[in-house]
Amino acid sequence: QDYGKDHYAAVSFAHAPNGRHTMIAWMSNWGYANNVPTMQFRSANTIAREPFLYSANGKIYLGSRPSPEYDNAGLDKSIKINGSSIITLSNQNGEEVVITYDQTAMTLSCDRSKSGLTDFSSNFNNIATAPVQRKITSMRIFIGNSSVEIFANNGGVCMTSLVFPTSPLDKWTIVKK
Repeated sequence: QDYGKDHYAAVSFAHAPNGRHTMIAWMSNWGYANNVPTMQFRSANTIAREPFLYSANGKIYLGSRPSPEYDNAGLDKSIKINGSSIITLSNQNGEEVVITYDQTAMTLSCDRSKSGLTDFSSNFNNIATAPVQRKITSMRIFIGNSSVEIFANNGGVCMTSLVFPTSPLDKWTIVKK
């Protein structure tokens, strides 16, 4: 399951190499899909993912991890997490996406309210928050020209968010909360 605001209509494919199952989704939200500040396209697809089931607290959950073809491709950043943390992705224009892991509340959130172009829809600035079933110890983050895809604990918690910065989100800061 993806708790971001922009993971919609996932499509799965069977019989990928080595008998794997993969899926992709449309990165958008019908609350603003026709208003995004882009030309000649209305969002893209997520990276390819492999769904899996895992158990925590006596329940079964759906996770998805990046397909292994992305390993060592240099398209993402992997970070270790030790307790509550704030990860800020920013650019030279002061635009930012703030990812907050609250270990006490067991939540992961993504705030894109200052991520660049956001005034095209009142529905866009919502903060996405995901419940966390196990303590987060790692995150893998893919940043595209207009997207941020977060995979915590190897895909146990996922969040996909569209962003429209005026220059690339190329700076990272990590602060223990």
